[in-house]
Amino acid sequence: MVSFMYFDVGGVVINDFSATNHWEGLKHELGVTTDEQSQQFETFWEKYADSVCTTQDVDDLLPALTDELNLTFPAGYSLLAAFVRRFSTNEDIWPIVEEVQRTHKTGLLTNMYPRMFKKIEDAALLPTGAKWDALIDSSDIGHAKPSKEIYDISQKEAGCAAEDILFIDNTFGHLKAAEELGWQTFFYDSADTKKSSADLLSFLKSL
Repeated sequence: MVSFMYFDVGGVVINDFSATNHWEGLKHELGVTTDEQSQQFETFWEKYADSVCTTQDVDDLLPALTDELNLTFPAGYSLLAAFVRRFSTNEDIWPIVEEVQRTHKTGLLTNMYPRMFKKIEDAALLPTGAKWDALIDSSDIGHAKPSKEIYDISQKEAGCAAEDILFIDNTFGHLKAAEELGWQTFFYDSADTKKSSADLLSFLKSL
């Protein structure tokens, strides 16, 4: 039985950088043009990947990018806005969200940069008319997937047993962590949202 469904945001409920060339496009926008710069940028980003999903504002990295990679930015430039500008709606999943919300409680369980979710809302990228019973945002609670803490908080918010939660995500590691706690899971392939949405609908009908 499934009593509560959690959806990931980026790569599931909306289209993000997953299965795209947006990451390379962002690097080019930032002035990362050579192979050496690209490697330096990847090393830099790996260093901050966890903290920007929990406690550190991504725009606060701009001075460090200037100091460490010698990149320059126009006045008022926002790295957060550069990310969200590359996101888009995933309308393939909208009918599924609408249908399941008629019969089940649903929530969003997402690794998110501080202030990003509000920008996603303001850009009208989420399914129209969707009402979520829970929002578990890593930047609000200070824990990110796949840490056990974020799943414990999510289960408490859902108010049901682990085996009654279904989690839909596009990252195998995040799903594995949920499965180890007894959750049901579904892998959503961001590379083919039409097929993934059809497969998800069939999976839900089989429950």
